[in-house]
Amino acid sequence: MATTADGDVQLGFGIELEFVLQVKQKRLSDLGTYGYEDTHKTELAVVRNRQAVSKYLQAQLDAVELPCEIRTNYGGDKDYSMWDGIEIVSPVLFEGWQESLTKLFGIIDHAFAIIPHSSAGTHIHVAPVGRAWTIEEIQQLSKGIIAWSAPLRKLMQRQRDKYAAWNQWNAELDALSLNDIVEVVSPDRYRAWNFRPLLDARGTIEFRRPYQTLSRDGAQHWVAFTLGLFAAFLQNGNLQLPLDDAKDVRKAIGKEANKLGLGRLLNHRFFE
Repeated sequence: MATTADGDVQLGFGIELEFVLQVKQKRLSDLGTYGYEDTHKTELAVVRNRQAVSKYLQAQLDAVELPCEIRTNYGGDKDYSMWDGIEIVSPVLFEGWQESLTKLFGIIDHAFAIIPHSSAGTHIHVAPVGRAWTIEEIQQLSKGIIAWSAPLRKLMQRQRDKYAAWNQWNAELDALSLNDIVEVVSPDRYRAWNFRPLLDARGTIEFRRPYQTLSRDGAQHWVAFTLGLFAAFLQNGNLQLPLDDAKDVRKAIGKEANKLGLGRLLNHRFFE
């Protein structure tokens, strides 16, 4: 989907969804077609099961013409004899993106239970449609991130701190080049706001702070929330002045999401 911030900047986005999945008993035969074995828990069998899950998901996505990339997680501290870590990466989403998410979660819910895990998250990549971010827009976004840092910390739980630490700054942004802004804002990619894709072919800014998505409604909420944030940051005004109240942030995000036609997708129970 592409949406518009006050008719000025047209925004496109892609979503990365990290899941920890457990195959439903009644779907073991479906996964067995791809080599999944529920009875053997050797290291080799675990690897084969991961591959089977990936092949199954890819086949189902291809069948409904959802061109997503599937990545598997072979590391970490999860017990992969019981479940599998999967990341599903969308292309840039345009009109019909809500239907695409409905299809995606239908495929997942049909065969798997989604296991909540603190290491899993939702990442939204945002960029203007048909062009690159300008340095002025990047500076404005950076100022908005600074201004809203404190209330966003209150609004979003600490469980993502390891994988999406809040960004820190102590520099005058207007005096910095693009490379310098990226290094100051995102010394590594494990930040709430990852600017590092600005330096490669993607040209996006990634918001990594959203929690693991357990449902289609959760995914839609984080898209609306993220695009509302971007739209608010891109507005002129007193963004350099800190906002101390999380309620003010919710109100501002809701206002911008409504302008984008996404307000109905916001559901603040996902902050609980």
